[in-house]
Amino acid sequence: MMRFKSARQCQCFASTQGQIAKLLHLHRKHLTAADHRKLRASAVNTWREIALSTVL
Repeated sequence: MMRFKSARQCQCFASTQGQIAKLLHLHRKHLTAADHRKLRASAVNTWREIALSTVL
């Protein structure tokens, strides 16, 4: 596991990671396989849009 140089760096990572996890992690027990695939595809597309917007 990566070590953080400061508490601030750790907090920044944790807050960002939490938002990403909410976007990508779905509760499969409440979904059919087809619905899960659609939602995963949507989440990945949203993540790509966000990642590309921060690079430019």
